[in-house]
Amino acid sequence: TLGSTTALEYTVENLEINGINFHTNTVSGTADQGKQVSLSVFARGEFIEDWIFTIITVDNTKEWSFDFSSLIEGFPVPVEEIYAHSRIEDDRGNATVIDLLEDYQYPVEPLYQQYFPLCLH
Repeated sequence: TLGSTTALEYTVENLEINGINFHTNTVSGTADQGKQVSLSVFARGEFIEDWIFTIITVDNTKEWSFDFSSLIEGFPVPVEEIYAHSRIEDDRGNATVIDLLEDYQYPVEPLYQQYFPLCLH
């Protein structure tokens, strides 16, 4: 405290979202080992939005990943967007936040696999 002014020191955490993989329905990123990343993944479609939440403890590789397949599989209309919201909070509730919004891209199988699924390639 300086007179009647209170100073707050906050350290911005190392936190990244590396991307969303639409073939595996995963979102991945990096953060410092031992940090807890709160992650919300939102799926948006025509007039509908649903979400899933998890907390990930980052391991010694400093990489984290989350599979949101259950969100996509249970969605009642075609998914149009995926929004990932990640955050690391300190003891006072201050947070480092990283967001990523992407149009959902349905994985497309090669045409021959649709008609001849047992063909070896």
